[in-house]
Parts: sequence; C-alpha cells; structure tokens
Amino acid sequence: MAAPTYGNDLTIYTDASSTTGWAQAVNMYVGGGPDVDTDLAIYGSQCISQDRANTGLASMVYTGTGPTLPTNGAFFIWQKFFAPNSLDTELNGGLRVLVGSTTGDYYGWYIDGSDTYSYGGWVNYAIDPTIGSPDQTQGTPSGVYNTVGIGWNCINQVKKGNPYNEDIIRYGRGESRFSNGDLANGYANFAGFANLNDNPTTGRWGLIQEISGGYLYKGLMSLGLISTPVDFRDQNTSITIDNTKKVSTNFNKIEINNISSNIEMNRISFVSLGTVSPGSLQVVDNATVKFDSCSFTDMTTFEFQSQTTGQTITFSRCQYVVQSGSTLDSCIFSNMSGSVALYIDNLNNINACDFISDGTGHAMELDSNHAGNSYTLTDFTYNGYGLTGTTDAVIYNNSGGHVKLTIDGGDTPTVLDGVGASTEFVTSVILSLTVKDTNGNPIQDAFAYIDQDNQSPFIMNTVTNSSGIATITWTGGEITTSTWRVRKYGYKPYSLVTNIPESGSKNIPVTLISDLVQT
Repeated sequence: MAAPTYGNDLTIYTDASSTTGWAQAVNMYVGGGPDVDTDLAIYGSQCISQDRANTGLASMVYTGTGPTLPTNGAFFIWQKFFAPNSLDTELNGGLRVLVGSTTGDYYGWYIDGSDTYSYGGWVNYAIDPTIGSPDQTQGTPSGVYNTVGIGWNCINQVKKGNPYNEDIIRYGRGESRFSNGDLANGYANFAGFANLNDNPTTGRWGLIQEISGGYLYKGLMSLGLISTPVDFRDQNTSITIDNTKKVSTNFNKIEINNISSNIEMNRISFVSLGTVSPGSLQVVDNATVKFDSCSFTDMTTFEFQSQTTGQTITFSRCQYVVQSGSTLDSCIFSNMSGSVALYIDNLNNINACDFISDGTGHAMELDSNHAGNSYTLTDFTYNGYGLTGTTDAVIYNNSGGHVKLTIDGGDTPTVLDGVGASTEFVTSVILSLTVKDTNGNPIQDAFAYIDQDNQSPFIMNTVTNSSGIATITWTGGEITTSTWRVRKYGYKPYSLVTNIPESGSKNIPVTLISDLVQT
C-alpha cells in the first residue's frame, strides 16, 4: 500500500467568515448583530458572534441555497455560548438547532441546555431535519433547507461581551474515510485521522476529535473504501460515540470495506453516550479483522464475517451480534437487549464464551447450518437464563433439524427447540487400550485404532504412551459395532469387534504376542 490517507465527505455550507447571509430568525431576535469576530473562531480566523441581549429567544442563522442531504446525513454546526448557566434547560430549548426554508419559516430541535451544556465551550452539533418531529415550528417551512443556525433561550441576561458564537457549517453523510497504510509509511490509526480533523485551519470536521483519554466520534466511520483498502492498526485507547440526539438511527456506524483491508484493534473500548443513534459495526467486505481485548458498551448491532476473529471481546448492553462465520473466543455477552445475544451459523468457531442475561431472550440462536451435526461446548457459562423450553432458554435451536451437543467444562445450557428442531446432549465416554507384552511389560508407541464398521474417519488414531495406554474422549454417542486394533512392529496385530457405550468409560486390555513366538 502507501502512507495512510484520511478524508471525509463534508461540504462547507458557510465558513462563517462574513456576515453575508447571516441574520436573526423571526421571533428569535433579542440579540444584536451578527458580527464578525476575529478572536474566538474555532475554524480559521473568524466566526460569527452576537452582542449581549435581554432574556428570551435569540438566534443566528445562515441562509443560502439549501443542499439535498444524503440518507443518514446531517448538517454539522459549531457553536459556543459563554454563559451556559444563563440558558434554560434542554427540555425548554435552552440551545436549539434551527433549520428551515427562510428566516421566517423554520423548525427548531432542542439539543442542549444549562443542565447538559453546563461547562460551555465549542460543540459540534449534527442535525438531520428529515427525520423525527421538531420541537418548534415557525411559519410554514417548505422542506427546502436553506436556513441553518443556532437558537438560544436565555433566562438570565448576559450583560457584557458577545456570548453567542457560531462557526463553520458543513453538511454530508459525516463519513470519516480511512485508506492505505503500511509498515514502511505507518499504519492508519485514530490519531492520524484526529490530527487532520482537529486542524484549526483546514479541519474542524467534528467527526473524530481528540479528547482526554481517547477520541470523540460521530457519523459513518469507513475503515477501507470500496476502491482502496486500509491497513489499520491501533491499541490502548477509547472511542466515545457522541450523543447525537437529532439524527437517524443509523447515523453512527462503523463499516469495514474492501476484502484486501486489514484491521487490528487491541485493547480499544467503544462507549456510546446516546440512545438515538448508539452506533453499530458491520464488516461489509470479508476483510481480515482482529479484535483483541476490546470492549463495546451501549451500542446496537454487530455483523462479522469469516475472516473476523475476536479474542476476549466484551459486549455490554449492546443489542446483538451476528457471527457469519467469524471466530469468537473467550468473549462476554452481558445484558444484551436483543431477543438473541449471538446469532450463530458455525458453533465450531465459538469457544469459552460467557453470557449474562438481561432478563429476557436467548444467549444463542443456531441456524439451519447446524441441522444434523454434532458440536462441543467448551467452558461456556450462563447466568440468569430460563428453563428448558422457555423463551429465555440459553439456546434457541432454530436449525430445523437434530443437533448433538457435548458439554466439555462450564455450564449445561437450557434449550428451546424451534419448528422441526431437536437437541440431544451427548455424554462423554473415555475409551482406552492398555497394551502389554506376554511378560506384562507396557508397550510404548504401539499404534492404536478404533473405527466403526471398518469405516473412516477413525474414532481413535494414536499411539500408546510409556505406560502402554492409548486413550481418547468420545462424544459421538453409543456404537454397537466398533473395531479396536493395535499394531506394533515385531508383534502380531490385535483386533476386537465390540461396542462403545453411551456413557461411562471402556478399557480394553491387550496382550501383544511377538511374531517370533510360534503358536
């Protein structure tokens, strides 16, 4: 590849460097101005500010030629208010985003207030005017989004300075784009993107910005592009998904694109702050993806693919995970809100996972790929799930066929069988051959075999140890006719046709006779 490349899809609607196009919205005009301020800008060297005002509604909106927003897109607006304790609460519209067709025909969405914006400072708000119900309507907005800005509801008069400030307004899907990266030029990572995002002259995108202990993220994160893969590697950091209150459900999303991409995340935590768009993750193309000791908290859905591996991932208060052939080892699924925590299409690739119920739903659902097959559950644990056959049983067997399960450590799950499905728990049986010579001495490295009706694959295919013993654990159930064989150079071969029991253990003592002895 090449050096990592970072980009976005945002278009500037106004850079807030001139008062042209700026005005106060109808019925929200207790402030003065607008003015151009050369001291307070977060982007470039200028922003729009407004003089102190009486109590009541004030605003600054920009009117241009309205764009068509993409699906799940938004306007991205920077604002700052110097006296946050003078605002009304969020419920009463202390801070609101205004979008409409003119300064007299607009909607308002309450987005912050003294109770949620208590420390003030520059904040980038995302607003999608195509979804949801507005909190305020002025005039008769036409659905064309020409006018965009911020409104403030002051309950205490600010008596000095220019407390109201707005800066650059952009629009788009809010896509943060990661591509390229290699060993020689450095891998793509969060710090590389944030370094450009936070640039006060060319950046301030409001997509992935550096904060104390990690990064604040919103929008669509594209790791790899349709035409360009990425080699992304990062570790030991935290991603906070912004509380975007006035956007679509799918606004915050992480997508992994291009089958040639490589994604490695180690000890990275993702935490969502909001409930409107908590964030999801989808492996769109079957890239090489590795999550090691990562955590995902309060997000929604995860969709992996067969080249995804997850080691010691913690999913906490998320919705559900779709396996799609991925390998998940020693993962924790805690208080998942979906009707199923983990949708499984290959139980062989799931190992030693822990499931903690939120009080409803199943830990796992088995699809039709499992019908007629046998699986071993190794070191699984379950806490808080219901009884066998209930809607909150651990496993929902939705395979439409018969599934055999063997428990190897951990807990035995309860099961609800779907239409045409049945589940059998198979008990482990210890099978062994103890091989000695005619003097009672153990014979080491004798080849020991067990097969069923002379059919492959072998039930046992190993050699004896220093004690002359060959042993295996069998979970295939009872077999009425099996052949037990032992071979060793210098000895006559041994063969016995016998059964394999349903439970317990079975040991066959074998005495090998030297092929030099005449019988």
